[in-house]
Amino acid sequence: AVMPYVWKSNVTLRDLAQMTGHSTSKILASNGLMDISELRPGNRINLPCYEGKYLLGPDDTLEWLASAFSYPNIAELAKFNGFTDPLALRGRVDIKLPGWYFFYARAGDSLAETDKMFDLPPGCSRTVGRAAHPSPGKPFPLETIAVPSTEFAKAYITDSLG
Repeated sequence: AVMPYVWKSNVTLRDLAQMTGHSTSKILASNGLMDISELRPGNRINLPCYEGKYLLGPDDTLEWLASAFSYPNIAELAKFNGFTDPLALRGRVDIKLPGWYFFYARAGDSLAETDKMFDLPPGCSRTVGRAAHPSPGKPFPLETIAVPSTEFAKAYITDSLG
């Protein structure tokens, strides 16, 4: 999966490599660039990332997942996944989360900084899973963080943020 990204002068290619889990050379090559000198602030690139997908565990519910990722209801999430009867789901099931892209948190990252990095309103990015965080909004290093597409954020998240 790839997420469109607008290059910013305060973000290094190494930062992006750490977040994506891909090398700097892979990021450059996947965008048809030979060298970092070809990148300028404002350039649009495709950032490799991981498809938004969540392994629904025995203690998870589709209701919780829909709420955690700002889908309006379980019917919407079920429709995205092709489930005819979402209440009949049993066991460990991979649930696709269209509109979401997954990255890795770096040491010292905050969800607020991630929102700024992707030009999203505050409160859009979130951690994936149910880990308790001593400082809300501060993911653990290498923890998976979910970033919504701009379109998803506009359609589903910004209204709920007030």
